[in-house]
Amino acid sequence: MAIHLAAQALLNGECDMALAGGVTIEVPHGQGYLYREGEILAPDGICRAFDAKSNGTVLTSGVGVVVLRRLSDALASGDHIHAVIKASAVNNDGGNKVSYLAPSVDGHAAVVSEALSLAGVPADSIQYIEAHGTGTAIGDPIEVAALTQAFRQETDRTGFARLGSIKPTIGHLDTAAGVASVIKTARALTEKVLPPLSNFSAPNPLIAFAESPFEVSGEAAPWPMGDAPRRAGVSSLGVGGTNAHLILEEAPDSKPSPPSEGRQVLVLSAKSPAALDRAGAALAKHLAAHPEINLADAAFTLREGRAEFPHRRAVVAQSAIEASTLLRDGDPKRVASGQSKGDAPSVVFMFPGGGAQHPNMGKQLYKEEPVYRAELDRCFGLLDPRLSQTIRGLLFPNDECYEAAAERLSMPSVQLPAIFMTEYALARLWMSWGIHPAAMTGHSLGEYTAACLAGVLSLGDALNIVRLRGCLMERVRDAAMMTVGLSEAELTARMPVDLSLAAVNGPGLCVVSGASEAIDRFESALLADEIATRRLKITGAVHCDLLDPYLEEFAAGFETVRLSPPQIAYISNVTGTWVRPEDACDPAYWVRHLRHTVRFADGLAELLKDPNRVLVEVGPGNTLTALARQQRAQPAAVISSLPHPQEQVSAADHMLTSLGRVWTTGVKVDWSLLDPGIGRRRISLPAYQFEREHHWIEPGRKTSSASSLEKLPDIESWYWRPAWKSVPLAVAPGPLPSGPWLIFDDGEGVGGSLASDLRGRGEVVVSVASGTQFRRIEPDRFALNPAVPEQYVQLFNSLAEDGLLPRQACYLWAARNAFSGVEDAQDRAFFGPIHLAQAVGQLDASTP
Repeated sequence: MAIHLAAQALLNGECDMALAGGVTIEVPHGQGYLYREGEILAPDGICRAFDAKSNGTVLTSGVGVVVLRRLSDALASGDHIHAVIKASAVNNDGGNKVSYLAPSVDGHAAVVSEALSLAGVPADSIQYIEAHGTGTAIGDPIEVAALTQAFRQETDRTGFARLGSIKPTIGHLDTAAGVASVIKTARALTEKVLPPLSNFSAPNPLIAFAESPFEVSGEAAPWPMGDAPRRAGVSSLGVGGTNAHLILEEAPDSKPSPPSEGRQVLVLSAKSPAALDRAGAALAKHLAAHPEINLADAAFTLREGRAEFPHRRAVVAQSAIEASTLLRDGDPKRVASGQSKGDAPSVVFMFPGGGAQHPNMGKQLYKEEPVYRAELDRCFGLLDPRLSQTIRGLLFPNDECYEAAAERLSMPSVQLPAIFMTEYALARLWMSWGIHPAAMTGHSLGEYTAACLAGVLSLGDALNIVRLRGCLMERVRDAAMMTVGLSEAELTARMPVDLSLAAVNGPGLCVVSGASEAIDRFESALLADEIATRRLKITGAVHCDLLDPYLEEFAAGFETVRLSPPQIAYISNVTGTWVRPEDACDPAYWVRHLRHTVRFADGLAELLKDPNRVLVEVGPGNTLTALARQQRAQPAAVISSLPHPQEQVSAADHMLTSLGRVWTTGVKVDWSLLDPGIGRRRISLPAYQFEREHHWIEPGRKTSSASSLEKLPDIESWYWRPAWKSVPLAVAPGPLPSGPWLIFDDGEGVGGSLASDLRGRGEVVVSVASGTQFRRIEPDRFALNPAVPEQYVQLFNSLAEDGLLPRQACYLWAARNAFSGVEDAQDRAFFGPIHLAQAVGQLDASTP
């Protein structure tokens, strides 16, 4: 009846999808029954429908649900169709029946005839009947008589339809019996098998099967294909005289889905982390069990057929087995997990500057992504042919020429255009997937990419200006740039007058620029004070007074350039805040941009006044990603587009995984732009993994006491009370792991005692104290600044050189009785462990 009403609602346009079914729960469970002669229950607890030993049914609990759609909608959506309901009919016997509990021959026959008429199919095209089949002495003969009466209105043929019933197999589910019969019949149509009748030994002698259209068998048989599609009828009869009958037909042959080609993004979401983990495990198990699955159809089903919940996971794979392995192992470089919190975050594109380049950056994307290839080719076409050929050869060199290409690519005249082109093509690829920036920021050269995408510069003009910028930088001989692990105030207090502050990148990280000799002297002085430094991979210098002789020539380069107001907001390197239209349109601004300090950290701080942002580094490497993670205010997520050149991850995998990471933060992704899904089908995959809880009250179990029912005098205590819950220890005591040990000493006794005890056991121990800069105090004792990530990397480099890379680490800097303030607490208890984890992540993957 529920399926009939749902089908009518669909046909009448009252809804576009319906769930229909029934549920019966016996209370109490598993208590059995007392047999009474003359009632419908079997004396031995066995249901034998249409059998010579039929003597009653067995009542059980169950639930069944089917999803219904109009056939045209299901076909258009590529749904997995189990069967088609050709027609449904219902009626009521009224007073025309033997007894209240017994069915009526005429009423049942009438509803079957009506269903056949509505379906417009001949009775002898029905090859199987899933009968009500309760196995009672009165009910079964009446049912076969009714079915025969209905079929005899059209045909005199005998024995052409198999008769079956699900009740001998699982019992009588009462209000869920009908939907159970429909599900069984749909599966039989799908598998093309005539199902056996359970508990059948010989036909009921009270039923004239030989003269009827029906036969019964306890054996399964292939369901042969005839002139018409396979068809079946399903009957369900209700106590009180309601009869229902459906005509089912096998699903139409669906057009084969196109084969799965290339990488697929599979997405999962759930309402809790535990449910998400179970969903991943269930999908991994399913894919491993079905390696032949069309992975593109699986991805389509997960993206288009499932709701999007807060806790999310995405994985990129080329085969079902690869996807199963990644989901099972959870490699964070290949499996993206995140949480959507409230409103969808906005996306910010970050474009790196000079020094981020390396040969083969974007090479795989150029081969596999048409949009990336087209945009890069467009850039090549706008360059001087000789320069275009040079850059193409440096971007995609032969393996044997890699080192030479890397050296040549450090020259600004080719380096800057190569980085700009890579960033521009990457940005267009992101945008082709529907990821459009609400704002942008760039580091030095990167601001030109932002300005071009914002419409300030045409692509051709931007390439020419970037090339000119690089050529002028090359004219500055014997110049260099160097990062320094100091704050702006600390650096300016130490910096010689012959050097310039080129960039402020973070709370404790700046860049100096100037003559190589002056850089060398300053570097030696800093190293003597154990202050971290690093030379940039760039020839020449920028943002310093060495460029002063060339500023007029650079300004002249803008004479034929049309500058327009930005159509997308972006951050100015010069001011560290939002660029003003009048500045973007003024050539003098771009001259100041070339000469003066890059205030990148200030720009990030301005962006992160709105923390609900996702920062996407659009360019080679992850330099800006690391800088963004050093900010006091943290965004919703920081994501890189291309892998670090030393990472063993393909660029295409990394890029698509990054798209998945963006989605996990709550950003809306239009997956149809990635894959139009033309011809794709929704397939059966594991359903939502509910967090099931047991709420049954077991017999004899005490659930309350008299004292708990007393009225509490204080109204504040009426609705809650504090309570402790005991849980077992997560880790049982075991043997001490082997070292070397690395102890971040709290300085208040805990670390010292631990180190002393471990050394007493013969373990190798290295201690690290908290300080302002990285230095070695003793052979096995160091100091570093908790807030400076580069110093953790320096620590591990020093340990590796000494053969002391730790196997165990104890981070005790948070185990203090008092901190000097909020920033001190954040540095030691929050940023410190993060920087430690990031430094560990850069170690060789084979290091335990």
